[in-house]
Parts: sequence; structure tokens; C-alpha cells
Amino acid sequence: MTPERDTRMRTVRATGLVLAMAMTACVADRETTTIEIDTSEGTGLAFDLSPDGRTIVFDLLGQLWTLPVEGGVAVPITDAVADTAEDLDPAFSPDGRSVVFRADRPGGAGLFQLSLDDGTIRRLTTGEQSYHVSPAWSPDGSEVVFNSFQSLMVHDIESGESRELEIEGIPRQGASQPAWSPDGARLAFVNTAVFLGTGGRAAAGSIWEVPAEGGVARPVVDASIEGRAPAWAPDGDRLAFFAPDSSGRVQLWIKTAEGNPARVTEHSDVTPLRARWFPDGSRLLYHADGRLWMVSAEGDQPTEIPFTARLRFERRASTRGDLRFAAPGTERSARGFASLSISPEGNRIAMIALGRLWVFEVGGTPRSIAALPSTALDLAWSPRGDELVWSAGASGAADLYVTDVSTAQTRQLTALEGAERRPSWSPDGARIAFNHSTGPGWAGGELRVRAVSVDGPVATSTDAVTDVADGFGTSALGRSGDSPITWDPASGQKLLYARSGRFVLTSFAGESRPIELPAERTPTFMSWTEAAKVTYIEGGRLWAAPFDAESATLGDPVALGTDAALYPSFSRDGSILYISGDGLRIRRPSGEIEVVGWPLSHTVPTPSSLLVRNVRIVDGSDETQEPVDILIEDGRIARIASGGFATRPSDARELDAEGRFAIPGLIDLHQHTFEPGTLAAALYHGVTTVRDPGSSGVAWLAGQRDAIDAGVQPGPRIVLGGVQFHGPGTYTGPGVLRAADDSARARVLSLLGAFGSEHLKMRWFGDWAGTAKLIQAAHGSGWSTSGHSVSALPLIAAGVDGKEHWGASGGGDRSDQLVPYDDIIQLVRVADLWVVPTLAFQAGPLATLDDPERLDQPDIEAFLTPAARATAAFWRGFEASLRRENEVTRVAVRKLHEAGVTVAAGTDASPWEMHTELRELVVAGFSPLEALRAATRTAAGVLGASGEIGTLEEGKWADLVILDANPLEDISNTRRIWKVIKGGVEVDRGALVEWDSHAVSTRP
Repeated sequence: MTPERDTRMRTVRATGLVLAMAMTACVADRETTTIEIDTSEGTGLAFDLSPDGRTIVFDLLGQLWTLPVEGGVAVPITDAVADTAEDLDPAFSPDGRSVVFRADRPGGAGLFQLSLDDGTIRRLTTGEQSYHVSPAWSPDGSEVVFNSFQSLMVHDIESGESRELEIEGIPRQGASQPAWSPDGARLAFVNTAVFLGTGGRAAAGSIWEVPAEGGVARPVVDASIEGRAPAWAPDGDRLAFFAPDSSGRVQLWIKTAEGNPARVTEHSDVTPLRARWFPDGSRLLYHADGRLWMVSAEGDQPTEIPFTARLRFERRASTRGDLRFAAPGTERSARGFASLSISPEGNRIAMIALGRLWVFEVGGTPRSIAALPSTALDLAWSPRGDELVWSAGASGAADLYVTDVSTAQTRQLTALEGAERRPSWSPDGARIAFNHSTGPGWAGGELRVRAVSVDGPVATSTDAVTDVADGFGTSALGRSGDSPITWDPASGQKLLYARSGRFVLTSFAGESRPIELPAERTPTFMSWTEAAKVTYIEGGRLWAAPFDAESATLGDPVALGTDAALYPSFSRDGSILYISGDGLRIRRPSGEIEVVGWPLSHTVPTPSSLLVRNVRIVDGSDETQEPVDILIEDGRIARIASGGFATRPSDARELDAEGRFAIPGLIDLHQHTFEPGTLAAALYHGVTTVRDPGSSGVAWLAGQRDAIDAGVQPGPRIVLGGVQFHGPGTYTGPGVLRAADDSARARVLSLLGAFGSEHLKMRWFGDWAGTAKLIQAAHGSGWSTSGHSVSALPLIAAGVDGKEHWGASGGGDRSDQLVPYDDIIQLVRVADLWVVPTLAFQAGPLATLDDPERLDQPDIEAFLTPAARATAAFWRGFEASLRRENEVTRVAVRKLHEAGVTVAAGTDASPWEMHTELRELVVAGFSPLEALRAATRTAAGVLGASGEIGTLEEGKWADLVILDANPLEDISNTRRIWKVIKGGVEVDRGALVEWDSHAVSTRP
């Protein structure tokens, strides 16, 4: 019995429950450090030139500065830290008395206007920051045009109304980067197929113009030229824009009156955000190589406009705790699970955890029904409560199975090509609806909702199932999240399901209707629980809403108590099973809450003693060490004998390394785990610890961690991030959550803490004020924090610990896709942030594109699922962008490393790519030893686990990778693995290759 069960189940009133953590009180005053930098370089600046040509305004580090056009000391005109804001894309009004800019500020992102007379700021629009970009004034100052997703919007300053500009005749869907003609009659824009949204990667396309009032567009520049950021000259005939030169590097060009483009710059790194003409039309202002420049329209030698910007603010200190791993013999609650379901009558619970199917009475002792493969998911009870349906199989190839609860007999229900997931039993028990992906995962294939007869033979083709509707949704596509398929509780003739991020009501007659939701609503786990009601999770809380199935509309929702809640399951009597901060809870129809806690536990195995003889430690010195003996007891290094042990301890097994080289177990700080095979592959390739920043849902990840810790399945230690936090308006899903206010943040953090999370990652941003609070609250819990962006000063001030990625999309508007300059580099170094650049994210797919047979290598092919193979092929469509991002990331990592920034290893890729990451670090300027440290000693420091792992020292966990060749001579020698030892246990790598995590036993 676990400690949680010893407290016994208790009943409390839902209305009397108080959140364990109040956001306003969870963070005490902490020590701060002063961040002060002086910089003469800026990363990816957007700017504007005043109408009189005397003043420049630019957006260095997410706040606005002004500068005399001849250069000098820049003066800040907004304060990103004090305002908890990020201010970007400034544009002078035609009278020069104000600046319009886009920003994320308290109250929401949008466009704002700053008066240069009195410093007041007023909001013009409200919307997602990435969708209100590139603002430009009309020449008469009455309107501002801006880019909103794939459309151009025109905002009337006096009325405050915005309208979409109607554009006809363009070949591609999107329009972005608008610019007014001097007479106000036309708008130039970029016609793009894809709008990438962020400033550093504004999508290129052909350049067109359209009448200012809208209408038929016409091309301005040769359609074969992929351009960015057009800017009309004062004469209205010439047009400046950015486009690649013959070497592929972006430069500034001018379309002459005759129509021929002429290149006027030659830099290694031009920022393609803004070009501005001087009032007389003789010169242009632009940003390149981290500096501001002006160049004549004839393209003469450019002149630098030097500047110095001084930034000073206070940064909160992190209070992250030291990370410790469970000792052998320790009993631990099993807090994770692959699936959870309450019985129709509300008195039993079924759970997939620790590699088994469990069933137990509420308040009773769990009973193991059957051993299940590690891929098993998606439990659902039959209406009679006598059977359970579930899915299992490799990613892209899962099938459905049914287990009898009484006899434990299992039978296979489907064996279709592709993957069958999310089964849901019809009210009469005769059919099961399910999601069917005919292709291998998100990289391709047809997506359908289908139904199968429960009593028929195994369905091996689509002829044996009923086709219900097209295109079910996944969490990566919108707001649907973990929502299952649910049947009409009354008739069983309709289904509510998720498709492309939206909710859809469909009938077996083939009629489908989308359910419209307000933009601010992001429900997940939505279920049709009564004929006229749906129940769901939002903001870490249970909600119910009236549902009209005839009109497919939802009424106003009502919160079901104040509990933190996630992973709900619904019984026929109205009981709701869910996870809260203290484990499993059941909300009864009366509103009473039964606290079940954590019903399962496991004991961490105690390994046998092991003596590794005659091994050379490659740990901290450039010099090759003499062979030593390493005695391992209870999973830790008990003694290192430089002269060797005279005799072997009686209880220790001996392993002679014969002079081979031992490095510490590798640590992957950015590994997204979507299936158990990923973990087996990581261990095979010498990765003994991974940090997962949020992938397939915190419960599933915690369940994998528990199974590995219990010795049920092989894999590295998992340091749990749990979920990624996204900003307003973005999707939610198994590995992604939103928390829109203080109470939601408190609930979600309490849920992550319940599962044992140790890290918090912010991914796609919005609401800097809320994100800053999230960082402070996570630090109050002793967790580390990171995000995709380091350029947002409010996050630095709040104490964010590090940055994920460089060169990949998904973070702040500037730093992710651009080569960093002194402003960013100083900020990261002075704030003592670590960076996990994930070079393998681009380099791994590129290696496969260059050598497709690479995937057929035995140590890779053994772990490939259909989805993984499809993903490899999917990258072919993005080869050019991958190569560009890889180049940017290499340059960024070199500059960060040379500046003394802490750079640690993480892949964001397939687990065998850790060796690619090490190679890429060396290409970026690391020595082989420095690269190894990035994946061991330094990575352990990032985790806060320097006292546990990362080096081979007495008292630390015995994580060793023994190599056949010295990695200091050639970093590729890390691939030449002889043995992997994790926690003192020699890993059977041969068994990992043969390990079949997908086999299903039909025997009880």
C-alpha cells in the first residue's frame, strides 16, 4: 500500500476546496542581480526613418529606441521590463509626432501608438502579436495597414475600425509586408503561399501592388524573384526590396523606373525586415551584419551609422532545487499512466500503467488483469462494464483490442493498414468508433472516423468497417487537444469528434457540422456526456456547457467546482474521474469529491555489484588517462582505483574493458518522446538521461518514467517537463497547455507537480506578463524554466534559466531564426543563461536526405516506426529551409561558445542523433572534449543534477558508455559503443535491437 493510500480515501465538498497554490503568494521576494550591457550591435532590427530624415527609431531587444541619423547614443522611448512588454516594428507617423508599433503588452497583443510629444501609449488593435505585423502609415496619416496572418488589414485611426483589404488576381493565398505608395493610391505587398509570422522569417514571395481601396492586383517585380519588404521611393517609380543574390544570400535591391532590379548591397547577413528611403530619394537605410547602414541608390560603398545602446534592469535569481534520482529499494507512487477510465456505473477504475492493465473498485486494491505492450493506450469501457477496448502498436500502425475484465481474455478487433486510435463504444455496445489514419502519422495519409462491429471477425480492410466522416483532428492542428470521439448518449446515431483543431458533429447519414467556438475558448478532453450537455477541461479545470445537437452550438459554460483537473473520464451516472494535485479524484453528481490518490506503487530495483576493469576514463582532461578499475555498488560508483583492484569483491560481477574508453552516460536535454521505442533507441545509443520538455502528455510521459524506474521496460532516466506552455490563441494538446490567468496557472502547475515535473518550457509566446508570472511560480516550486525566446526582456527579468533551439521556428520574433549579435550575446552571457541549440534538429534530417540508405543501418532501422520513416521523407519538402537554419545555428553556436555562453547538448530529433549533435558542435568550433562536456558535465549542470550524473566520480550514479576508440581523437568515435551501463546495470543492447514493444498476448 502506498503512502497516499495510507491516508485513506476521504470525501470533501467541491465548493469548499481551495487551490493549494495561490499565484499571488507563491513567490517570495528573492535576490536580484543587475543586468547591464552596452552594445553597438543589434540582432534583426526593424526600424523607421522620420519624415524629415533626421531620426531613426528601432526595436533593439524588444523595446523602442531613437537615434540621430548621423549615429550616436540611442535613447530608449519604451521600457520593456517596466511595461512587461515586447515592442517591435516601429513606424513614424507622417507628421513625425508619433510611432505606431506592434507589441505584446498587459491586456493583450496588438498595435499601439506612442506619442513622441508626451510619451503616452494607446492601443489601436487587439490580436495575436504574430498576426499584427509590419504596420505602415498612409501618407495622410489617417490609416495604418498591417499584416494579419495571410491578409492585409487597414485600420482607421479616427474610427478605430479595421477592415480587410480585398485583393483579387494574386496566384497565391497570402499577402504580407505592405507598403504605401507616396501618393497613397497603391499598396505594394508580398504574395506568399505561407505566412510564417515571425519577424526574422517573414516569408518571401513575388511582389505585387493593389489599389489602396482594394481590387485587382498586378505584379510589380518579375514574378521569378522571391522578394521581401518592399519600400517605395519618394518618386513613386522605384521600389526597394530584399531578395537573394546569385549565392543565395539576401541583399537589398532596387527596381528601377525601367523595371530592372539592381543590387545595391553586398553583406553576409542582411536583415530583410525594413528598408527606408531618405526624403530626397538618394539614399536608403537598412540593417545588416548587426549594424545600421545607409547606401546610395546607385549602390556605392555603404556608410555605417554607429550607435551605442545601454540597457540596465534587475533580474530575479532562480531558486531551482537540486535534482536527485530515486535510490535502489525506494518505494515510489506510480503517478503516470497511459490511459485511465471510469466504469459506466461509476464504481470501478481501469488504468494502463507499469506495463499492465489494472482494474479496481473505487477505494479498493488494484488488480492486474493483463500484461500489455508499452504502446498500449486509449482505454474505454463497454456500456455493460464487462470489457475494455484499447489500442496498441507502433506509431502509424496501431490496432484495437478488447479485453474481458472477468476472464482477462484479449481478442484483436482491427488490423487495418495504418493506425486505429481513440476507440469509443456506442451506447448499445454493438459498435466501436475510432480514429483511423491510413498513412504513417502526421507526415501523411488519409484521416477518417470509422466504426467497427464488436462481434465481427478481425477487421483487416476498410470493407469490414463503416466509414463515418473525413478528417479527424490531432492536437498539433488546433484547439481540440486530447478530445476523444463521443457518441450521442440518447440515440447513438451521431458522433462528436475533433477535426483539424475544431469540433465537429457528424451523423451516420454523412451530415457533418462544425461547432463554432469563441476565439478565446480552448477546450480539451471534450465529451458528449448527456443528450444536451458537453463536459471538458479548460485552464486546468472542469467545465460543462449546454449543447444543442440540432444547431451544433454550445451555450455558456459553467465551472464544475474549483479543483485542478486533467484527464477526465465520464461514467453513465454523471460521475467524473480526473487527476488533481493530489492524484485521482471522482466528482459525483451531487458535487461531492472522493479523493482516491495514487493507487499504484513500485519499488526501484537494486542492481548487483559490478567491477569494470581496465578502462580509460574520458571525463575532463584532454590527456588520455591510464586504465583504472571502477567498482559499482547499489548503482553508484563506489571506488575508482587507479592501480586496479588486487582482488575482485566477492559479490561483484567483473567486466574487463581491455583498455577501452569510458565517457559518462550522454544526456539529451531536448528529447520529445512520442513512443516507447524512442526511449529504447536512446539507451542503445548511449543516452542514459533525457529531459522531455513536453510531448505526448504529462501522464503518459510520467508513466514511461515510472515503468523505466521500476525496471518494467528499458530506457534512460526521464527528467519530466510534462507540457509546453503556449500563449493566447495557440493550440492545446497532449503536450501543450495554455494558462490564461493566475488561477489557471496555479491549477496547471499543481497538476504538473503532482506528476513529478521538474522543468517548465514556454514555447510559442504571448502574454509576457503572464509568462513572467509562470516563470516565477515555477521557480517557487524549485523547477528550472526555459523557452524558445531569449530576446524578450520581461522573461530575462523574471529569471528564465535558458533557451531552447537556435535557427528553428516557434519562439520569439527575432532571436530564433537569426544570427545573434552583441546585444543578444551579451544579454545571454550577462544573465548567465544556458542555451540548448539542438543542431541535430536540422542536421539529422539533412544527413538522411544526403544519404537515404542511412536509415537502413541496423542500429537505426531496428527502431524505425512507419511514422518515423514517413517523417524522414516529409523533410524533403523543407530541405532548403533546413540547410539555411543549419547554417544559422552553426554560426550562432560558434559565436555563443566564443563569448563564453553555456551551451549544452539536446537533439529535438531521433535519439540516435545525439552523435550528430556532438559532431555538429565540433563543426561549430567546439573541441571534441568540449562537445562531450556539453552532453555530460554541462548538461548535468543544466538539469541541476551535477551531484548525481555528468562525470565519472565516486558517489555518482554509474552511467558509463564504453567506446572502442578515443572520442578525443575523433568525435565520431562516440558511435563506436562497446557497452552501455546505466545506474550500474549493463544494458543488453542486443536485446534492445530485438525488443518488440508492440506484441500483444491474447492469453489471460
